[in-house]
Amino acid sequence: MESTQNPIVGNSLHTAVLFIVFNRLETTRKVFESIRQSRPPRLYLASDGPRENVAGELEKVQAVRTFITDNVDWDCEVKTLFRLTNLGCGRAVSGAISWFFEHEECGIILEDDCLPSQSFFRYAEEALIKYKDHENIYGITGDYRAPVSQAIADKASLVSFPLIWGWATWRRVWEKYDRQMKNWTGNIDDVPALRDAPEDTRRYFQRSFHKTAIGEINTWDYQLSFQMLMNNAKFISPNTNMVSNIGFGEDSTHLVAVDPTHSAIPAHEVEVDLSEFVDNGYDQWLYTHAFNRKSATTRAFNKLRRLVLGM
Repeated sequence: MESTQNPIVGNSLHTAVLFIVFNRLETTRKVFESIRQSRPPRLYLASDGPRENVAGELEKVQAVRTFITDNVDWDCEVKTLFRLTNLGCGRAVSGAISWFFEHEECGIILEDDCLPSQSFFRYAEEALIKYKDHENIYGITGDYRAPVSQAIADKASLVSFPLIWGWATWRRVWEKYDRQMKNWTGNIDDVPALRDAPEDTRRYFQRSFHKTAIGEINTWDYQLSFQMLMNNAKFISPNTNMVSNIGFGEDSTHLVAVDPTHSAIPAHEVEVDLSEFVDNGYDQWLYTHAFNRKSATTRAFNKLRRLVLGM
């Protein structure tokens, strides 16, 4: 299944990469190194502005920006979207993706804590080309957290949720994105893909969609979930993890209390067979392990996180 060889070397990536960064230099360095090895022809750098009430953040944000722009050492067109003021998660990330697709028909999107294997880039690029006209396929993820079955470890599957710890998509999908969720009726029964979901999952999304639509949660990804679930759309998923989330830990404002079993799952080198999709039960696994009513401790943390970050 795995290979220690770099599948990109000698056959550089042809697809543009959007790299979304902020104030974490150490994780940024690691993810940038993986991008550098893949040698994309166009690199889009998006950085939210520093928060005025956070001491020292201006210097941290500037250090991240300078590090990247000073270390692009391959033939690459670099475009930057460096915000002067802080927009917050919802507007900054969605705005960065909209900016990206003003210039590109498709592309790979990485945040500063999503460390991909080299084969992720080739897999994402191949899938972007192969399934570009499949309207019901909304994206490609490298994020696989469930147990690995060796029988299908190098196969691809379809999942009903946008798993965005390392992903790729097309302009045709993002053109439908609505951060305000104007089509949300307030009733989870009106979301076709969730009508037969477990009740815990339905309650999870009822609450999440409602709070996002009324502005209590300042984010961007629940809107993409809503868009997919309303249209019974799918993401292509590997059956072996290809992106490691390295954002967990004491210095992380986002992930410190998230299920630690998701922390830094190794990102494997695997050649994914995209010729057909197999049923791996990933939706059902996510119902139980991600999209349900979490423990009281985690719910309390998430509430605190939203108060602190305005998310």
